[in-house]
Amino acid sequence: MEFYFIVKNLQGIVDSDSLQHISLAGSKICDEGLINISEAIKMKPNIVWLDLRNCGLTCSAGKPLASLVHFQAVARENAAWKASLRGETPNLDLMGGLRRLSLSANHLSDAVRHLAVVLYEDRWIKAIDLQYW
Repeated sequence: MEFYFIVKNLQGIVDSDSLQHISLAGSKICDEGLINISEAIKMKPNIVWLDLRNCGLTCSAGKPLASLVHFQAVARENAAWKASLRGETPNLDLMGGLRRLSLSANHLSDAVRHLAVVLYEDRWIKAIDLQYW
């Protein structure tokens, strides 16, 4: 019998302003847990790497992942726009938010399509790990 772990208490992540890397690799949070995690870190620009390797994610993970990437991209675009209105030249490399997603060893299938659509216009994500072994 497989163990399904859904993260219910994410208060530590929500309260942290210094946490930069979240690794849930091998935790089998599945798609339901991903929904909770993505909602918790949407507004956390300090988190730059989310490691979800071998977490039991399926094609249903595409929309929550795409929503997370899109939400953070819009927030960064708005911050850059506000800075440009003040006559500043925003340094896009210094803006916070996710830079790397590790999604290897999951059965993502069509989820990658949803993610690819938002990544096409995202200027901040630098690496995505999608190996399947």
